[in-house]
Amino acid sequence: MSNAETTVPKQRIGTPFPKGVSGNPAGRPKGSRHKLNEDFLARFAADFALHGEAVISKVREEQPAVWLKIAADLLPKHAELDVNVSVVTETRHTLEAFRTLIDLVGADPELGMQRLKKLAPRISYNGG
Repeated sequence: MSNAETTVPKQRIGTPFPKGVSGNPAGRPKGSRHKLNEDFLARFAADFALHGEAVISKVREEQPAVWLKIAADLLPKHAELDVNVSVVTETRHTLEAFRTLIDLVGADPELGMQRLKKLAPRISYNGG
């Protein structure tokens, strides 16, 4: 008999336990992993409050590459920038309209109004 024939009955198909039944009925106590994290972070925070500034300075002076890596690791890996570019478009159109008006009116407002009246006779001018 070959190895393949003897190992087939030993192999399980599907999950090893029936649905709803755990292989470790007692399991890990609820919150134990969270408690470990809390304890570690509390002790780390207390140590950092006492020695953190001095350690940061020492690492920065003696191992600048490590200091820079830590600083880079603290930055977000992905940043999203939400920019409304319609403002840029609106500003560009306003600027173009302003430049056109300046070209049309020129340096003399009276002469400019005369030019505008020729182009659009319904424009009223309240100047002197």
